[in-house]
Amino acid sequence: MAKTTNYGRVMEVASQLTSANFLPFSSDVRSRVMKVSFNVIERMTESDSLINAIINKRCQQVRPFCKVAVERNDTGFKIQPRGGKDTKGKHEKRIKELEDFMMQTGHEYVADREDDLADFVQYLTRDALVYDQNATEIRRTRDGKVYDFWYVDPVTIVRAMPTDKKSEMRPRGMAAGTMRGSELKGDDIRFVQRGENDKIIAQYTPDQMIFDYMHKRSRMRNRGYGWSLSEQCIDVITTFLFAMTYNRDLFLRDRIPKGFLAVMGDVDDKALRAVRNHWVNEMTGYGAKWKIPILPSGKDGVGIDWKPMGQTNRDMEYLKLLSIIIGLKCAVFGIDAAELGLKTEWQTALTSDSGEARIQASKDTGLAALLAYVETYLNKILMKVDSNYVFTFTGIKKEDETIRVNLRKARLETDTTIDELREEDGKEPFNEEWSQLPLNPQVVQIFQQAKMQEQQQGMMGGGPGGAPGGAEGPPEIVEEGGEEGAAGASGPSYEVESSNAKLENAGQSESASSPADLATKSKNYENAFFTIEV
Repeated sequence: MAKTTNYGRVMEVASQLTSANFLPFSSDVRSRVMKVSFNVIERMTESDSLINAIINKRCQQVRPFCKVAVERNDTGFKIQPRGGKDTKGKHEKRIKELEDFMMQTGHEYVADREDDLADFVQYLTRDALVYDQNATEIRRTRDGKVYDFWYVDPVTIVRAMPTDKKSEMRPRGMAAGTMRGSELKGDDIRFVQRGENDKIIAQYTPDQMIFDYMHKRSRMRNRGYGWSLSEQCIDVITTFLFAMTYNRDLFLRDRIPKGFLAVMGDVDDKALRAVRNHWVNEMTGYGAKWKIPILPSGKDGVGIDWKPMGQTNRDMEYLKLLSIIIGLKCAVFGIDAAELGLKTEWQTALTSDSGEARIQASKDTGLAALLAYVETYLNKILMKVDSNYVFTFTGIKKEDETIRVNLRKARLETDTTIDELREEDGKEPFNEEWSQLPLNPQVVQIFQQAKMQEQQQGMMGGGPGGAPGGAEGPPEIVEEGGEEGAAGASGPSYEVESSNAKLENAGQSESASSPADLATKSKNYENAFFTIEV
């Protein structure tokens, strides 16, 4: 079946991506296919102290980016025109409006809306790491303009299946009789919010809901929903919880003694009591653990033997198991254990033994990927407000000023002009001849040769192509010294060589336009060219 769009008539998607007849889905909503429920994932994550440490660390690292960056290397965010920078300041007012909109999660400050951008990003980050599912409601005015945005519990949001039925419930945020609120078709509803007992309590169109996730899969049974990191390492988390429970029970519930004394031979009760009393007296009190008890052998044929019971943690390779579990969980969440202040026995640095280098490498992978997802999500919100601007995080990786200066210098000496660099920095260009050339030695030499030739021809009164009147050949200069000399023989002539711009004197002259004067002027121009500050 075809439908008409701005690009003409296109065919409907023939896949079963949104088919209501596909097995895992009901006729009304399309639920997420999971190994365990969201409640199990939540309880499992809350019980795992290492997972909590990883999530808290990432939330702490993301929070400093929730402010407007002032300087170039500041940690924060900026809003700029799509496709380029605001070099002329034309967008300054609009950019300030959008920055305020993002910072207070709406065009106006409302006391009831307690969450600012930092709080919103905290929700976004934590739910992305635990559930890999984020949902935001876009609230609009009666004329359809975006007013603010609210974070919604992502666990309660499911995808709605297309249907020809009319919606019995008005979408959230729509007033009756406006924006198709009273006659909304089921095909317009893309998301619903379910409460207790799976009761639908709200419906959303694509213009009202932003639903996204980090880890996408192409299988039809999984497409449209994420795959949380906690769910990916559910077996590792379970093993870790069992190991921690075992270690805790050694202190709380252990009723098995470390061993016992076996008395061998024919011994009566009196002898056993004597051995017991002697052992208690020797092994009781401060430092008794390190005493060596000496027991009398008694009669012939009687002996005492110590029988140990139970196994030690080392026998079970308990510490090594925990190290492997910690490493696997850190790998799934994209973080190095060094960021958490942990050290495992089998860790091997890939780049350097330096802890600082490992932490930076961990941030360049896991943290950068998380910030990229958050940036994309926030851009989807901004696009609904004004699609001409983009949201960008800054200061993710601090730029070394020495390296930056050297790179700019190398660009100036190859193919970039001073004006172009100034425009990149948001400054007005000089718009001079010298500022529109790269400071490449060959280019500068050609530029100097051309300027010297222009100076010479200007002093000779000729055009660029030769002598006055358009005649070819070297220009003639009339010597000073009176009318007779001016009307008489021709004066000395000069020629500019194209290879090295050398001036060759064909005669003798004491005028101000001598080769020495021309060379001095050229040298002064060269010094002035290279002393301009960029």
